Amino acid sequence: MATPDFLENRRTAHRVFLVREKRDRFNPFRHFPWDYSDIDTGNLELGIGFQQKYRKHRLWGYEFHWPEPRVPFTPMNQIKRTIFTSWINILLVCVPIGLGLHQLQGGSAAAFAINYVAEIPLWFMCDYALEEIEKYIGPTASDLLDIFTTNTVQVISSLLLLFHTNQVELLQTSLIGGILCNILVLLGLSLLIGGLPNHEQRFNRLGAQGASTLLSIAATSILIPTAVKLLKQTSDENLVKQSRGVSVVLLFVYSAYTFCQMVTHRQEYHRTPTLLIPATRSTSSTGPTGALPSTTPSRPGPETSDTGTANDLHPPHTALWASRAERQQKNEIRGPQLLFPVAAFVFATSIVLLYFCIDATVDSIEALTEQTPLTPMFIGLILLPIPNCDFAPISLAVDNFLEQTMRYTVGRSIQTALLVEPLVVLLAWWTGVGDVTLAFDGFEVVSLFTTIVLLGFLMVDAKVHWVHGILLLSDWVLIGIAAYFVAPESRHVEMR
Repeated sequence: MATPDFLENRRTAHRVFLVREKRDRFNPFRHFPWDYSDIDTGNLELGIGFQQKYRKHRLWGYEFHWPEPRVPFTPMNQIKRTIFTSWINILLVCVPIGLGLHQLQGGSAAAFAINYVAEIPLWFMCDYALEEIEKYIGPTASDLLDIFTTNTVQVISSLLLLFHTNQVELLQTSLIGGILCNILVLLGLSLLIGGLPNHEQRFNRLGAQGASTLLSIAATSILIPTAVKLLKQTSDENLVKQSRGVSVVLLFVYSAYTFCQMVTHRQEYHRTPTLLIPATRSTSSTGPTGALPSTTPSRPGPETSDTGTANDLHPPHTALWASRAERQQKNEIRGPQLLFPVAAFVFATSIVLLYFCIDATVDSIEALTEQTPLTPMFIGLILLPIPNCDFAPISLAVDNFLEQTMRYTVGRSIQTALLVEPLVVLLAWWTGVGDVTLAFDGFEVVSLFTTIVLLGFLMVDAKVHWVHGILLLSDWVLIGIAAYFVAPESRHVEMR
């Protein structure tokens, strides 16, 4: 679920940071400045501190307080800050090639592959522009915008599969695949890559178990209709009605929880999260450099986490966390990097191009299955969810902010189950395109169940290392191998 911590972690991963080491220049998952004036100004901030200045602007009769840039905006620095902030943007060359190939040849395996790759930099660019927009519109509007744009790639592909090609079975498979990909791939890579330099990483057991509980509730909404269907304890018509009722309940839960975190308990949820930093050799030195855990100022009083008192769990780490957070806050290049109209234009353009690339990808799925040995199960469960993965939080795990990464990855999975899936069912009902249910294929449900069980076991000790990342990735590979050999006719899905 898109909690404030989830939203803050997402923003942290996409901020622009100083180039502190040579490896940062080649980190594809972190935005860095290519404008050397940005680096010089940022280094100056390390010595004199930084206080954001604001200027009044009037737009359409409304008054806004927009942050002033550290250096004046120019056409050249806007181009640099838009295109040259990540190595992933090199893949933007695939956008015109993929769209042109699809226009000339129609659906084909080549068109699928190129447009599939083009989705990754477009989504990364979209996230970067969104982060810049949020610097102008304030925290409340930013939270709302984040909640409804987090799974943009998945939402667009789901709508295209539902309305454009009417591939309901593939749509259901891709939704389950999105949950698995965030937990097994994104979290697995985070544990593996983050565990190598940090030896051992710890996290708040209570917070992790709370996220796991929400994920279990989301999985229950899928397991029950699937069990009813496989056991043939109701008719197809009643199964459709049951799924629609469950979808309404899930949306109510999602709305109530969002209202709680943004209105009634906003201060509690926006409190700076306290991470439990292990007393290992990785924290005995100056500490790893990296992302800022939160821009929300800490409130006076004892440091607490979202679900319990951190001092009661690991008292020695509180002071270490505070000093480490102050050091890492200095690494961020604060203030807007893009002019608001530029950021809005980049965001809108990225969304439009992303739509056409996803459309070309979805339109080429049938040709891909005919020209290659890939099965629809493998495409929906393994391939389609990958472009929706946001790999930027891997940098948080490398910087030993694993708890933020875990909340982010599990939170996206919960959002898919509690928001995207019920919306698809209700949209299909309201538009009359078909009787979409929450009953999934047995293989998909088993894969989801094993993933939740494995995740629960990893959270027992509240500490992980790189081998746990290998376990998650291995589970994903095992599911992928099995999905590769699942024939379409063996799927137990019967839609009216």
